[in-house]
Amino acid sequence: MIALLLALLSCFGGEELDALRTQAQTLEQRGELREAAAVWVRVFGELTPGEDREALGERMSALERRLQLRRELIEACSRQPALFAGLGLSALDEQGGVLEEKRLRWQELPLDRIAKAFTQAKLSRSARQGLIHERLERGNVRERAQAFSDLAECLERGELGKAAVWATLARARGEPLPKAGYVYVQGRWQAASDLPPPPPPAGDAALQSFQRAQQPLLEKAFLDPLLALDQQYLALEKLRSEALGLIFDEEKYFYPFQPPECPPEKARLFPAVQQEVDRRVTEVRRAWKSSRRLKPSAAARAALRELQQLQADPSLAKLALDERLPECVRWLDPEAADWTLSNFARSATEARQRAQDRQVAEHNARLSGDLKPLIGNEEREQLRITNEYRQMLGRHLLAWNPKLQIAAREHSRWMSTTGKFGHFQDDPALRTPFDRMKAQGYLQGAGENVHMGDSGPEGAHVGWTHSSGHHCQILSPTAREFAAGLSGPYWTQNYGGGTEYLQPR
Repeated sequence: MIALLLALLSCFGGEELDALRTQAQTLEQRGELREAAAVWVRVFGELTPGEDREALGERMSALERRLQLRRELIEACSRQPALFAGLGLSALDEQGGVLEEKRLRWQELPLDRIAKAFTQAKLSRSARQGLIHERLERGNVRERAQAFSDLAECLERGELGKAAVWATLARARGEPLPKAGYVYVQGRWQAASDLPPPPPPAGDAALQSFQRAQQPLLEKAFLDPLLALDQQYLALEKLRSEALGLIFDEEKYFYPFQPPECPPEKARLFPAVQQEVDRRVTEVRRAWKSSRRLKPSAAARAALRELQQLQADPSLAKLALDERLPECVRWLDPEAADWTLSNFARSATEARQRAQDRQVAEHNARLSGDLKPLIGNEEREQLRITNEYRQMLGRHLLAWNPKLQIAAREHSRWMSTTGKFGHFQDDPALRTPFDRMKAQGYLQGAGENVHMGDSGPEGAHVGWTHSSGHHCQILSPTAREFAAGLSGPYWTQNYGGGTEYLQPR
């Protein structure tokens, strides 16, 4: 289609081309993406091969992804109207949609509602990229920051190439594309040319200290068990990757999986997929429970402390370790009583996650102390079960949140009182999970699971892990806070993306 349009184009002068650019940009700003794309096609055909043409090609690809997001939302809305009604959305079409009974153009629909609809409807990777571009084009500071972070993740996963990411960044930042491109450093994008120069070489004394600190770690009594634990961790990571890969495969481990929402012929495929999920999780659990336990000597602890202190010196941070030592010695916690698969780290990222997990565990421990009156025993057990499951599969721990606790328990109480089971209440102000969390002052709601049954916390957990959508929610990589509420046989889990647990007490 594009080739046909290009063949029909006539040549324009500079003024005509500038006028077309202005027209396309105006249409984009108004959210009329299909019309903007048609004008950009005309501009593209007039450009000679080169950087400008390549940059416009990437811009047109971004427009297509935004249109793909809209198409999938329109289709999902017609297929799952109740889900969208829970978000206050209905009647989505090419022009826009209805939000809380008011007709709006696409450009006027709030991004937070679009993002929640994308998540709950489980749209495609292309649609996710469209959401990234939407956030960059018209998001607030927080939404743009999320988009920049998502771009880095897409690049790391190979979902987008460097050229596409760099062109998107340059356009979003309103600057020429740096010749060396961009790099993502410590949570921020920056021009590669802006990177600081390499540190000066280490002096002889510092180098000797670095080498000397490694000597106690080469002792056989320490090194052999450490290497065995390192290999065990690598094997566990492989099993985790296989399990998570299937759990988050939306095509194979689909949701919904029961009629009438799911066609009967497709629903018949689900038990076999669930059986394979169970097998993979069982393999992870077997490896997790067989963890070695390494208790280092005082000399080894002291050597690790010295080595890690020396690494704080920029001139030493990139020096290679003795070839006999595994990289994990850079990241092991020298203050830990012992090392197992649960606190082992092979990278700086994993070390930060372990430190965060220790902070969350300390916060959650208060539920057996001064916060004990705020949570029931079974609710506390549900938190423990959820976090143990997440940790086993390599996810970070979730911090208990009192606002989510109230929202979850009140929804369970509503289900118990009315006998209605589901995510949506009758009161418009409390209709959706996000409405209920917001009513308690929690503005970063991330999801909800509900369950009905008298099988206790473990039974509810097993039920959720045998439902693909709920299973993914339990293992969400973006959730940070959590609470579970129980009333009668009704369970509610609320997940949040905030970090209120870090606020001063």
